[in-house]
Amino acid sequence: MCLGLYYHLDQAAQHALLDRIRGRALVLDTHWATTDGSGWFTRSGQLTEVGRLGDEDGAWFAEAIGRTEAERKQSALLASYGNDRSFWATLPSLQATLRRFGYDWQWMALHPHTGAQRSFIVARPG
Repeated sequence: MCLGLYYHLDQAAQHALLDRIRGRALVLDTHWATTDGSGWFTRSGQLTEVGRLGDEDGAWFAEAIGRTEAERKQSALLASYGNDRSFWATLPSLQATLRRFGYDWQWMALHPHTGAQRSFIVARPG
């Protein structure tokens, strides 16, 4: 289970995590980027425009910019430590990435808050 972590990582750390857990069933709770302007994080301007990073399309989310690591640990507990931005892939790119790491997408449940750009994804080793 990877709940509320994946979207706080940069792309390299996301891929390292998927590689480390390769071959195990996966429940992933994560956010994603949208290309059509929908979603609360997109509309609020908290994500950059969607661009290409390696084999994925996605956007970047700023993680408590302008704060030191000590300040982040005290006042930004929901932010990542050690990286200033995290990568949010689009859903099609996330599906493709999971396939590259040996996962078959089985099921997805959308977050109950409309526009949250977040879901639970269940994937099994392919």
